[in-house]
Amino acid sequence: MKIDAKLMLTVLFLVVVPCLLAVSPGSAQNYSPESVKRPVAVKDGIEMTRLADNDYQNGFDSDNRVAQFSPDKKHFVIILKRGDIAHNTNTFSVLLYRSRDALLSPKPDVVLEMHSSSNRDAISKVRWLGDNRTLVFLGENADEVSQVYAFDIKDRTLVQLTHHPSAILDYDVRYDGRRIVFVAQPVRQTGSCKEEARLKGIAITNQILTDLLRDPCGAPSQYAYAGQLFVQDEQDPPVRVPVQEPIRHEFSISLSPDGRYILMSVGVCQVPTLWRLYKDKDIQRFVNDKRRKDGISDLNRYQLWDILANRVIRLLDVPTLGFPPTKWASDGSSIILNNSFLPLDPLDVTELESRKTNRYDIEVEVPDGKYRKLENGYGQEEEKKETSSLKVFMKEDMNTPPKLYASDTKSQQEALLLDMNPQFAHIYLGEVKTVRWKTRDGRESQGGLYLPLGYIQGRHYPLVIQTHGFTTRRFSMDGLNDWASAFAARYLASAGLVVLQVAMHADNTPEEGPHEMARYEGAIDYLDGEGLIDRNLVGITGFSRTFYEVGYALTHSTYHFAAANLVEGIDGGYFQYLSVSPTPTDDFLLNEDWPFGRGIQSWIKNSPTFHLDQVHTPVRLVGLGASGGVLMEWEWFMVLSELDNPVDFILLPDAEHILVKPLERKVAQQGLVDWFRFWLRGEESQDPENEDQYVRWRNLRAEYLLATSRR
Repeated sequence: MKIDAKLMLTVLFLVVVPCLLAVSPGSAQNYSPESVKRPVAVKDGIEMTRLADNDYQNGFDSDNRVAQFSPDKKHFVIILKRGDIAHNTNTFSVLLYRSRDALLSPKPDVVLEMHSSSNRDAISKVRWLGDNRTLVFLGENADEVSQVYAFDIKDRTLVQLTHHPSAILDYDVRYDGRRIVFVAQPVRQTGSCKEEARLKGIAITNQILTDLLRDPCGAPSQYAYAGQLFVQDEQDPPVRVPVQEPIRHEFSISLSPDGRYILMSVGVCQVPTLWRLYKDKDIQRFVNDKRRKDGISDLNRYQLWDILANRVIRLLDVPTLGFPPTKWASDGSSIILNNSFLPLDPLDVTELESRKTNRYDIEVEVPDGKYRKLENGYGQEEEKKETSSLKVFMKEDMNTPPKLYASDTKSQQEALLLDMNPQFAHIYLGEVKTVRWKTRDGRESQGGLYLPLGYIQGRHYPLVIQTHGFTTRRFSMDGLNDWASAFAARYLASAGLVVLQVAMHADNTPEEGPHEMARYEGAIDYLDGEGLIDRNLVGITGFSRTFYEVGYALTHSTYHFAAANLVEGIDGGYFQYLSVSPTPTDDFLLNEDWPFGRGIQSWIKNSPTFHLDQVHTPVRLVGLGASGGVLMEWEWFMVLSELDNPVDFILLPDAEHILVKPLERKVAQQGLVDWFRFWLRGEESQDPENEDQYVRWRNLRAEYLLATSRR
């Protein structure tokens, strides 16, 4: 067969040359990263490997949170976690390193994995014992409750140290492992009062409404009770500590080095009158809170339990929020408290005024409670611990996924220790840049702009505004510390939308709503002026505190929002205040009065729920059952339904405020992406599992178009 030479040259030109140009370094103007990498998807974020440190996940820097060194500094462990959608579990891994090998980029030694199917961590609160070979931690596997475990890094043996019938929420252990103290959930009782209730009724005092609706005779939800404290010595059965005041199980307990005292944070049932003199805004909020769950305020105080004497000791007559950092002297004779208030004892006027306003680092003697201020944060015994020149740290920024590094401060050597997500090399993660603009009321604001996949300059894209704080220091799939409950920044950008992650300023005044609305409006004006967006296709998503702020914008702004997503949060509304408000004092401050008598007028003016007739935006609501439940958004759902405004309501019955379980995260985030694609781009996913949601949404859209045509 004779081949035409001219035809062959034409084929080479049309087929081979473009292929060469596609990979040629000299053809950079035709190269786009998305052409060789697949777009990021919700699954990638859920199954991303992350540092398993709760403070880091809540927004704190990773400094000093990456590695936990053995007492002799010869080994360290790193705890990582990742989601597993197929099994709806979170996998936690313990990586063991020898310090002397860290600069050689060793292959990680994964010595232990555990898998949690609950909202708790599978491995948490890891501590080294003094033998330099034993790790103690809270752990659980799927369908189990958390217990205290010990793991021997040399023998690779795992031993369960506690066998409590309910989940252990916090613990501490003596350096030799011979004494464990722990806080556990009370064992739930079921229906024991039902017969008596039929005969005598149930006295309604300070129960939570959601619990009463669920089961008036049942045990309260996990947010309504405090934990129970136990002491366990070696192989002896645990002994309940009869502490009268409720222990805040969400905060730490601390065992003295000699194992005699337990420092704990307890809820305050009767707030001392003198505490009203403290000028701290947060203290003032809770001091003046008229309604307290179970009669307990949101203020805490330090308390000691003397195990030997079997008695309680009130350490200081000062309020605390949470459990501020503490440090025991090595002999257990004193405790250093950082950033603490001091008692308002009878003092000279100058000292009293100072104590009303300021916090101090102090050292408190045990057990008599005598205290002194510290100038440098150290006590009389500044421990001389063996220090290591080896540092383990994380590098990341808004466009760089986190990687772990090791360095030697003496030699100045640095080496990559671990790329936690090597699969990202094959995924187009998108680009984020910092933008600044003026709000509509003249203030400066900044945020992170996530550009859409295949971004073309000059094209006007739909916009989604995410409404919590923005930082350049962190890499995030979702937009803010991976708050999957209501944010999905990279996935939205991958679907062809511009995403703006804005800051937030909650000042608890009636100006909070107008200020945040002005922030959103200013952002829309700025991005429209830059030629980036179609201002008629703007979506917005609010969560927790910004539920209220987005709600205010939807009901008070003259700007058009084409779609909204609202997930469990305060709404400054009358129904929520009376039924399930987590912070009734905030409702008071936002509306500048209580909703009674003359005060109702300020609520009618400010509260979004009194203006729901002004909402002309399709709204997706997400309720989280383990936290606020269906009642948090009920007023919005019912009123918008009555007004024939498109509203979709999804309840995740077991979900925490910050979503934990992989399938819950998938429902929330993929649903959010699908919602905004549907209303802002007119697109539907091809996943057959989602057909039922599109049946609902098409009906909502048809009704919406009909209602719009009548206006």
